[in-house]
Amino acid sequence: MDGLFLEILNLSLYGSFAIVAVLILRFLLKKSPKSISYGLWLVVFLALILPVRIKTSYSPMPVGAGEAVSGSASGGKRHFCCG
Repeated sequence: MDGLFLEILNLSLYGSFAIVAVLILRFLLKKSPKSISYGLWLVVFLALILPVRIKTSYSPMPVGAGEAVSGSASGGKRHFCCG
């Protein structure tokens, strides 16, 4: 159950990044045709609808972000921190 919640949370975060990126690009491309704006929003729509992520070496979120490994106190188990 925790895995499903974390997967939905990750998909929501990536969707949020996509929305912010489109808003920034729309601001920078004010004079561009409307079709480019529609294409950008289509990419966001597909990113939110399709639960598939392409694995790349680049990620806006660093690997292991939010994870803290505590050796002796927790017996080597991983805990997710909120900070």
